[in-house]
Amino acid sequence: MRRSPPRSGSFCKEPGRSPTEAGLHTIVLTKSGRNISCPAGSTVLEAAQQAGLQGLPYSCQGGTCRTCAVQAKGAMETDQMLALTPGEIRAGLRLPCVAYPLGDCSFEL
Repeated sequence: MRRSPPRSGSFCKEPGRSPTEAGLHTIVLTKSGRNISCPAGSTVLEAAQQAGLQGLPYSCQGGTCRTCAVQAKGAMETDQMLALTPGEIRAGLRLPCVAYPLGDCSFEL
């Protein structure tokens, strides 16, 4: 069962609020050269698929198989990244299938 990240405040886009304040984070995909928006409560994989990226490796969508593991930078929830060791997480490895951004991030996708 997939657990949503902690939520705070309203995530609706409101006049005068920046995208990050409204719960939208910019995800830079370094290999494809694209920037995508990731709404609060969505994983990076979900946002990439919504943006039309095809051919991204994934399998379990639950953080247990490592198929989607890539290097990433930026703040995101890592509690569901069960297939990664604490050392791998410290080294910047992330699982986009369960990566919930807490701000703007970059992924080697």
